[in-house]
Amino acid sequence: MDNILEFFSIPINLEEINVFGSVKMYTSDNLKRKYIEAISQIKKSVPISESITKMVDEGVIIPCYMRKGIIQYIISKMGFFEKAITEDELFKREVKYSAALYEPTSNKVLVLIDNNLHFLTYVSNDDLASFTIHESMHMFAHRKPEKFMSNFKNILNDFYHLLFSRVFSLKKGQEIQKRCSEILDFLFQSEIRLKFNKSFFNQYEKLLRSLIEFSKLDKKEFLSRLHLFLTAIYIYSKSQNTFINNSDKFLPILGTVNLVYDTIFGEHVVSNIPIQELMFPSEVISISSELKSNLNKIYSAFRQLS
Repeated sequence: MDNILEFFSIPINLEEINVFGSVKMYTSDNLKRKYIEAISQIKKSVPISESITKMVDEGVIIPCYMRKGIIQYIISKMGFFEKAITEDELFKREVKYSAALYEPTSNKVLVLIDNNLHFLTYVSNDDLASFTIHESMHMFAHRKPEKFMSNFKNILNDFYHLLFSRVFSLKKGQEIQKRCSEILDFLFQSEIRLKFNKSFFNQYEKLLRSLIEFSKLDKKEFLSRLHLFLTAIYIYSKSQNTFINNSDKFLPILGTVNLVYDTIFGEHVVSNIPIQELMFPSEVISISSELKSNLNKIYSAFRQLS
C-alpha cells in the first residue's frame, strides 16, 4: 500500500548519539525497526529495502529524534518548542526545517522522525522513502564521488549545458558543451570538498563570464544575467531565510531551472525553490529520484552505495 500512515514509537527509552560536534540526537532499536518496516511497505523503496536495512544496521542511515522525552515532543508538536538543539547556527537552521538531511562531517543520513510527524505521531511512509532516497544520493556523491559521476555524468552534462545555454542564451557547438562540462566539474569538486568561500565565488564568476564569447546577448544583458545568477546563490549561501523572502527577484533563473528539469527528464518536478542546483550537482540527481524516468539509475546507484 503506497499511502498508509504508520504509527511510530513515541520518543521514550532512547539512546543518545553524536552526529555533529556536540549536537545530540536520539534513537532506539524500536525506532529503527519501525522505520525499516515502514520503508519495506512502500512500492518506491521495496527494490532497495535490503540496502536501506543494511545501512541502518551499519549506522549510515539513522532514523532519530531531535528531542528526548515525550513532554518536549508534545510541546514541539503544539508549536511551542523553539529552542535550538545546537549552538551551531548553520546546522541549527538546516536541522530545524528538514525532514531528512545528509550530514557531510559524519558522512551519514539523518531521518528526523519528529520533523516528519504530524500531530499524534502519524508519519507518511511515502515521505520517509522519498526523503531517505533523496538524501542518500547526496551521500553517494560524497562517499563515492567517482562512482557517482560514472553513473550520472552524462545526465549532469546535459542538465548544466542546457541550463547555462538558456540562462545566457548560448549558441550551439561542441566547444560550448566542453566549457559547460568544465563548470560542472568545478561545481562537483567544490561540493565534495565543501569549499564555498570567496575563492569559490570568484572562480565561479570567472568560469561563467567565459561563456560571454558564445552568447547571443550583448555584453550589458549578459552581465546583468550573470549578476542575477551569482547574487541568488550568494544570498542563499549566507541566509536561506533572506533568499526565500526575496526569491521573486530571481524567478528568471529559478524558472529556468524548473524548465530544464522538464526537458531533461520529461517530467514536471514538484519541488521547493530550485536554488541548490546552482551550487550542488548532486541536488539534480537527488531531485530526479522523485521521477519515474530516472528511478532505475537511482536504484543502481543506491545498491553501489550500500
